Order: sequence, then C-alpha cells, then structure tokens
Amino acid sequence: MINRRHLILSGQAMLAVAALGSRATAQESFGKFVGEFDGRFNPDGRTVTLLSELSFIDPDGLKWTAPKGIVVDGASIPWPLWSIVGSPYTGNYRRASVIHDQFCDTKERTWRETHYVFYLASRADGVSELYAKLLYGGVLKFGPRWEINRDTGQLTKTYPEVNEKEFNDLKDFILKENPSLQDINKRVL
Repeated sequence: MINRRHLILSGQAMLAVAALGSRATAQESFGKFVGEFDGRFNPDGRTVTLLSELSFIDPDGLKWTAPKGIVVDGASIPWPLWSIVGSPYTGNYRRASVIHDQFCDTKERTWRETHYVFYLASRADGVSELYAKLLYGGVLKFGPRWEINRDTGQLTKTYPEVNEKEFNDLKDFILKENPSLQDINKRVL
C-alpha cells in the first residue's frame, strides 16, 4: 500500500503519482472526522475552548486528535487568508482548523504533515479542491514551521514573514492554474 502522505511530501511524488494513474485519483478518499466542532468562544472573543474531543482519521489511517478542553485561536492559518476565506471558525474548514491548530501547538508531527492534513481534512469536510489548495498553499508558505536543532536537541518554531505580494502571487497561481499539490510544494518549498 502506498502511503499518500509520503508521496505528497517527498521529492518522488511526481513519479509515484504517474505510476498510480488517474483511477486512483478519482477514487481517492480524504479521510473522515470523528466528532463535531463543539466549542465555546471564550470571553476574549478570539479563542475557542473545545467542549468535546474531535478527531480526524487521514486516508492512511493515522488519527489526529484535538482533545476536549484545548483552546484554539486559528492562528495557524495566516491572517491574509482570512480576507479571502473568512475566519478559521467559519465555513467547511472549521474542524480542519481545530486539528491544524492542535498539531501546530503540540508539534507531535512535522509541520509538512500538519499542513498537509489540513488540506485533507478540509477536503473531507466538503471544501472544494481549489479552495482547499488555496488554504494549503497559504499555510505551507506562511504557516508555522518547526525543526529539531541537531546540535542542541531543542525544538525551534518559526513563522515565515507574510509578504503581501508573495501571498497574492501564490493566490493568483493557485486560482488561475489549479496546480497539483506537488506543484504547490515545488513553488513554496
């Protein structure tokens, strides 16, 4: 069985996709949610406390869980996207936003995997392909990143600078070209 997460994230993705053929794409499953968005806005009006556990099971069977009681703020979605798609608590990507926030905070998985699962979860919740690609491109380019420093063993988290021109160029590329995820990766990384 081919693990799609590694195909999308690896340099060999183009060869593997070609080998799979178009039938696999047509039958693709994006994963499924277990639970609903059950949250309460906090007095600050910006953060939300999850009132029940929310999980997403990706197509490879990996479970991504946001536990009851966590506080999310949607900050893992770069603010320039908000002007196009709305805040993280609106639209069909609401649950994907919670999962994304949880794993950007805990850093239990790589930033590339975390941003990719945001795409999958958005698609699983009914977000159109083009809209989900726009979300994915935005978080991939401008969302948080983290790495383990090989010398110190310390985890470092960075936020790429949001450049409005770069954002608009990426947005135009995605909306006009409807590129593959691999093409988005090539342009951004």
